[in-house]
Amino acid sequence: MKKGILASNTSGREDRARQSITRRRFLQTLGTGAGLLLTARCAPTATPTSAGSTSTKETSYNVYFGDLHVHTSRIHQADTFAEEFSREQIEAANSYARDVMYHDFVSVTNHGYLLEDWMWEVTKEVADEFTQDGVFTSFPAFEWTASHPCGRHCDPPRQDYPAWGHRCVHFRDTNASPLRRCNDPNYDTPMKLFGALPGPDFATTIPHHTSHPVHPFDWSTINPAYDRLVEIVQFRDSYETDIIQNGWASEQILGVVGGSDNHNGRPGKPRGITAILAPALTRDALFDALRDRRTYATSHGDIILHFFGDGAIQGSILTSRSSVTLGGEIDSKSETISLVELLIDGQVITSWQPNQATFRFEERQWLGEEQHYFYVRVTLKNGHQAWSSPIWVNNHFIPTAPSWPNLGQVLAFLAHDVRPRRLPAGETLHVTLFWQALGDMDRDYSAFIHVVGDDDRIWAQQDAMLQHGDYPTSSWNIGQTVKGEYELQLAQGTPPGEYTVKAGVYYWETGERLPVWDESGQRLPGDTMVLDHIRITD
Repeated sequence: MKKGILASNTSGREDRARQSITRRRFLQTLGTGAGLLLTARCAPTATPTSAGSTSTKETSYNVYFGDLHVHTSRIHQADTFAEEFSREQIEAANSYARDVMYHDFVSVTNHGYLLEDWMWEVTKEVADEFTQDGVFTSFPAFEWTASHPCGRHCDPPRQDYPAWGHRCVHFRDTNASPLRRCNDPNYDTPMKLFGALPGPDFATTIPHHTSHPVHPFDWSTINPAYDRLVEIVQFRDSYETDIIQNGWASEQILGVVGGSDNHNGRPGKPRGITAILAPALTRDALFDALRDRRTYATSHGDIILHFFGDGAIQGSILTSRSSVTLGGEIDSKSETISLVELLIDGQVITSWQPNQATFRFEERQWLGEEQHYFYVRVTLKNGHQAWSSPIWVNNHFIPTAPSWPNLGQVLAFLAHDVRPRRLPAGETLHVTLFWQALGDMDRDYSAFIHVVGDDDRIWAQQDAMLQHGDYPTSSWNIGQTVKGEYELQLAQGTPPGEYTVKAGVYYWETGERLPVWDESGQRLPGDTMVLDHIRITD
């Protein structure tokens, strides 16, 4: 075990950090909300036109606790569920979260296929009634329960219903919150669900119990625009191992949350709590934090966990670093901290046994140019645990909002990955692009990827169908996300220096490019997106 920095042994830097902490309700009771107001330097998620930027901005946040996954009934049949459902049930779940657990937020996530339209309206009305800025937030939400048993609720029943997996769908507000049922043929696949949601500024989806033997999750359906988080702990157990193996190891950028998934309307029982790091207790502030992965998960809401990489908060993506300074600060109310583990790529690299209620650490890791992810796992003496969202380092996979850049009103550019970012002339550059269909396409479009110098001379390029021709765009469904992988051979004799990687889309028969607009409505020069910058070495 390495020796960490305990509360009684702090540097001047840590003393200043401690002075920036203000306790709120954390000392009042277990599971209470926002305890620590902390100022951090956070790296904002870059857009494709500014990818690779390492600029930071000051932000302050509180820690807010709540349950994002709770049901009000154990019934799974629509007719009997309708007989039991009442406004009082929904009110009781909200009241339990606010007045018994002293939580800051809750999402009542009854199964969508059980909800009739009037039930959904009641759920939203109660959420609005309980939401009071600075006091408590209730999100309109439902569970999209797409596994084999959902086929029994289709009309007619479907024995072949695929095991897509379960997702809780959370909305920013009740004005843009459509109910989408997994047994409705219009929304019975993940692609159809995503295509029918109002956009990731207004909706976010969270997969859960990803390796459940009866209700498994299909990891190939991950949509980087909507699936920003994954539930790592609930009443059944922790799914950390599965998330490592099938999520993070596959380079998915997913923060973590906890949810009880109980069916008795008692949020937070018996385990599964989300901590949201947000500047204010409002729907907008909390939803923005969820979308940006500013979260951690606990088996019980009695652990404060701050985790930073080079001053950036957990959930951040850091680019272009040969080393990173990782730091954390942990407070526990219910029990002493028995174990703190720092993990890289799912493997423990450092651990401490504080045996105190407060613990801090700081450690520098040398990385080279390889990409890695780091996170922290905390275990208390009573067995309760907490998991930070990861910090990704040297990862240039940049998820963006699904409508910007917008290409011709039919395509959205979601994310990209360019690697390596340093290579000699003559070597191969690997580029991965994620696209989403915004509308029907009757043409088969191609992508172009160029590596250009300061004088716009092209030193490497590849033109190919958006998924290399095996799945042309005319076959895409609205809302569907498709990954394209490309390889560009750098020309021999390419001079050392900085180069820009650009991309766009065109119709191969005419060469006409799809127009590209940014979020402000400005058309990009040459209908070309700047993806990243690379360096050609000697």
